[in-house]
Amino acid sequence: MRFSAYTQLFRDLAQRHVELQATEANSRFLRVRIASDPIAQQLDLHEFHNSLRSKLNAPAGQALFVLQNYTLDYGDNEGDYFTRQPQGAFWVLRRESPTDTGAIEAAIDACEAIAEEILAAVVHEQQQNYQVRISVGDAYAEHIGPLANQYFGVCMHFTWRETATQDLTYNPAKFQ
Repeated sequence: MRFSAYTQLFRDLAQRHVELQATEANSRFLRVRIASDPIAQQLDLHEFHNSLRSKLNAPAGQALFVLQNYTLDYGDNEGDYFTRQPQGAFWVLRRESPTDTGAIEAAIDACEAIAEEILAAVVHEQQQNYQVRISVGDAYAEHIGPLANQYFGVCMHFTWRETATQDLTYNPAKFQ
């Protein structure tokens, strides 16, 4: 699965989920690209922090979805099979007052439930694709917030495996 297919998969799920219903108009779907380099990561997160304050218009209590880019690991069976192992994440957040502990706890619970529903949908849909393998055992969640001093929720990290043999086989026709 290339980056555009990855993005489209999660955009579709965020649009279809009844508690998110993300559209271009309501800005409840946001992508963030975070580098693995610590210095670049700080710059990326600063830009994301500004996006939370300026691009999203979800009212308090409304969940929103943030898709993080993936990183790639590659595998080799030392024979005839190569794999690609994307590691990605998505965040489900709600805006709440940073001083209302009860509302924060309720937001985290609700976001955790939505994140689990999204993960279950990804696992279900990818079972139809014989080249992609993912299970709920390939994921973990962490509670996050406050982001931009008002967003709380869950970050769901996941890994899946897919074939990369054809993509990583030397093709002399591509070189002069």
